[in-house]
Amino acid sequence: MYITNVCSILKMPSCNPHFCKDERSVVTLVGFSILVYFVVMDIFLYATLQETPSLAVPSVPEDGHYSPFLPLSAKLIMTDHFSHYFFNPTIECFQYITRFNTVFYFITPNMISFGHLFLALIAAKFISSENLSERRVGAVLFMLRSWMDSLDGSVHRKRAGLGRVYNSERLSSGYYIDVFCDTVGGGFLSFGILFYFYKVLDTKTKELPYTKLTENVNGGGNGNGATGINTIVQYTKMQLFWKMWCIGFMIGTGGWCWDYSIDQYKSIFHTKINDATLEALQSYYLHTCFTWLMMWSWRLCEGLVLINYVLFSIFFDKIWEFVNLFQYMGYVIILSFFSITILYIKYLKTELHL
Repeated sequence: MYITNVCSILKMPSCNPHFCKDERSVVTLVGFSILVYFVVMDIFLYATLQETPSLAVPSVPEDGHYSPFLPLSAKLIMTDHFSHYFFNPTIECFQYITRFNTVFYFITPNMISFGHLFLALIAAKFISSENLSERRVGAVLFMLRSWMDSLDGSVHRKRAGLGRVYNSERLSSGYYIDVFCDTVGGGFLSFGILFYFYKVLDTKTKELPYTKLTENVNGGGNGNGATGINTIVQYTKMQLFWKMWCIGFMIGTGGWCWDYSIDQYKSIFHTKINDATLEALQSYYLHTCFTWLMMWSWRLCEGLVLINYVLFSIFFDKIWEFVNLFQYMGYVIILSFFSITILYIKYLKTELHL
């Protein structure tokens, strides 16, 4: 008995066997750990913002080493958690270990962009499968595509001599190539999900597995003599196409609103103001809790994080529920918050005479 217990502990040394007894418990533990990690890192980010006098003069680590919080910029504050706290640090490690910019000097950022576009196509092929395991592989591959999307920006900044300042070079050709690859890659993801829906759609009854007729568990009927049967929901391929078009366009809308908001905040807080009074006012608004909340909230509804939501729903086999929930609600959330952002930006520009 003692030996059996020891062996069982050795097989899973980091988990309590009574807690991690099934897959759901493990997922809950991992999800909670990631959430705590994000919260702690956001606290450090907020503290860094409060210690930074101005974004007009980038602050760099004194030892020159990588920091997830410096140089601080509007885009860094508004970047989604996975890109900021997972992708960026692992990319720095990857470049340090492989000496990517030196050894693979012939690989340009644009080549990486087209590379993750091709990977998105492969991921979409897996996502369109009726097999859940293959769809999960597709979700992981698309997450790798997102990692490569961050890699091309990091390579560009280093080779252009921009250091680690996390800003978009909106006038460069690479920016438009990256936007093109991201847009088409998102289209591949949407079509992958659409083709999956097409495959599981019953062509005779126009029903999906999620909407099949099911018997009420509680019994045969009610007082009126009606049987306990759920309502049949039928869909045509055109209706499914419309659902996925709405989701794909929602992701694009979130990405555009986020990018536009970054550019506007950059014009406010990255601009050097010569007037001492207005400069002090600029610093005051930068450090208010409301500004932090307005900028930080984009981490929850920008384009890349919307893609992450889609990937998680695919991985946990909840994509149908996600599509139905956010087909229209997503637009309400994004456009409402974008409207508030625009009003606040106009207020800041008026106050700072910009």
